[in-house]
Amino acid sequence: TERKKTERELKEAKEFLEKVIENTGDGIKITDSSGNIIGVNNALEKITGLKKEELIGEHASILISEDKEIRKRFREKTTELFEKGYTSFESAIKGKDDKYVEVDFNTALIKDEKGDCIAGVSIIRDVSEQKKAEKEIREGKEFLESVIESSRDGIVITDEKGYILLCNAAMLEISGFKREDIIREHASIFTIDDKEMRNMILGKTAEMFEKGFSFYEAKQKTKDGKIIDVECNTSLIKDDKG
Repeated sequence: TERKKTERELKEAKEFLEKVIENTGDGIKITDSSGNIIGVNNALEKITGLKKEELIGEHASILISEDKEIRKRFREKTTELFEKGYTSFESAIKGKDDKYVEVDFNTALIKDEKGDCIAGVSIIRDVSEQKKAEKEIREGKEFLESVIESSRDGIVITDEKGYILLCNAAMLEISGFKREDIIREHASIFTIDDKEMRNMILGKTAEMFEKGFSFYEAKQKTKDGKIIDVECNTSLIKDDKG
């Protein structure tokens, strides 16, 4: 009776763990001590496009591309795995029809009570959409920086307290300053020493915070002290909280 009870508990625990593995959103690959695949879940099928029967029994290297750099990285990380017992890294794996998927790997060794390796478990997360989004954000940022830098009008971007974060080549040409002279300086570095002019600019700044924008003509000073006439179009940039 006790033996049957123990067998039932073991069976229930095994079935529970199998359901956890099968239903997790990340891909899971289980290999034996030689690196042969002995188990995969539904998520890994979806990531790779390969069926369980196409993966189980194959060596884990079936998912490694022919790219020399990628293969080198896998070898290095496999060495780290056996040295530390775990490793994590980003790479690309090869799926169905030689399609490549960017993934995040977290792999650990499973050892018995003698300390001998009996299996390896990899949790594989598809990060291709995340990488695509990061690439689009990076390209968008670079495009906007190019637009700002190429403008023939001077452009200055400050933080919410008025300290300069960025300026373009046209602003440097207008002001005579070098970029390193004005980055992190307050925008008032351009304001002339005239009480009436300063009060007018303060009033226009208040208008900007009230309306979100302001337009005015002013006099500014250059690095060498020359006074120049400028038109200023100023606007606030707000986050999603306003």
